[in-house]
Amino acid sequence: MKAIKKSAFLCMVVILCMLLSGCSLLSTGEELLRAPKSGGEVSEIKEALKELITGDYTLKYPTDGDYRSAIVRYDIDGDGEEEAIAFYSTTAENITNMHIAVLSKTSGRWKASKDAQTLASGVEKVTFCDLNADGKNEIIVGWSVLGTVDKQVSVYSFDGTLLLQRAEEKYTEFLCCDLDTDQKNELLVIHLNTSEQMGTARLLEITDAGVNERASVPTNGTISGYQSVSVSKLLDGKTAVYLDGKKGSGLITEILFLSGENLLNPMFDIQNGTTLTERPFTDGVRDINGDGSPDIPMHGVAPGFENMSEGEREYITKWCAYNGKGLVVTLTSITDTADGYYVEIPKPLQDKVTLLTTRDGKIKTVSLYDTENKKKGDVLFKVKETRKEDYTPEDGWVLAAENAYTVLTVQVSGYGGAEARTAEEIAKTVKFFEQGEKSK
Repeated sequence: MKAIKKSAFLCMVVILCMLLSGCSLLSTGEELLRAPKSGGEVSEIKEALKELITGDYTLKYPTDGDYRSAIVRYDIDGDGEEEAIAFYSTTAENITNMHIAVLSKTSGRWKASKDAQTLASGVEKVTFCDLNADGKNEIIVGWSVLGTVDKQVSVYSFDGTLLLQRAEEKYTEFLCCDLDTDQKNELLVIHLNTSEQMGTARLLEITDAGVNERASVPTNGTISGYQSVSVSKLLDGKTAVYLDGKKGSGLITEILFLSGENLLNPMFDIQNGTTLTERPFTDGVRDINGDGSPDIPMHGVAPGFENMSEGEREYITKWCAYNGKGLVVTLTSITDTADGYYVEIPKPLQDKVTLLTTRDGKIKTVSLYDTENKKKGDVLFKVKETRKEDYTPEDGWVLAAENAYTVLTVQVSGYGGAEARTAEEIAKTVKFFEQGEKSK
């Protein structure tokens, strides 16, 4: 009993010390994402900042991206020692300026470089990328600007002493990529001009002489923003950037890649202002079949529902990948995005089936469909979704997949035609998204 009381007392002392030192038992994302390693280092870095800054300042936290701390640790110059990158604001004559400073530790002491400042209201995100192939990472910062939807991206180089601004551009999204696979990264900057409903993607190279625009291409400017931007591969192995843009209640997907010296966007019809991949749902690109190339979910109205209203329609999804020349179907499925699963339709059954979902969305019935006579035929199988806490095995239903929250089971009908499948065969085609693919 005394040992227990002593342990409890020691725990209370530790907690009290943490609280008094400003530490939290529940670390925030900002603290976990590359923040300084100890309270002592935080104090040392802040003291070094005070030597640099005249007057009051406020530390500013990035609101997006992988690094959310106001003081980010990263080995910029590749010497094996991490620098500290600090973001803060100052106010003079009612004008707020954002600042970035790099601090290095020499002989056990932190010292700040001369900072760089910009007229902005906050930090959206920061990333690191070697843009000039010198073995040192540039610091790429996205700044938010008060009173405008436009943001600005700045590129900085640090030579160990000086922090130099190499570029500044308006942006909606940006990312570092090597589209020409020459082992030298470029900066892709995408900007939406919402007032003119025009979009542009520019591929920029950073050189000692300044910024060089390698190539550019128009993008769909009628969207409200981007759900995701990612770098991946086309089916032919070429590096490409995939843009999932938010349009109304749905999405469009644009694909950007280099062909020679030209930046292409084959999904966007510039003349008509339309995008081939526009769809009424918010399903983004996924590598649905695990081949390393993202697939775009194209939802087609299920047979027999063409004349139904939007709320009554059923959909069958054709997942399409780009091979450098056009879209090809890689997988066909019944897709339930809300509950995170899909049912692959075997090739012999594609374009021969339709489905019907119960009003509560828990049971999907797949039936044959006579396209010539436009008539629904025999039921092939059903898929049922059950909350895991409510699940009990039922006669005639075969377990197909389960996760922490949901159990999926299948039941086959008594149909004996050539299209019939066993429950075990159907069960293998039922997958949660995290089982069968990699989200982008």
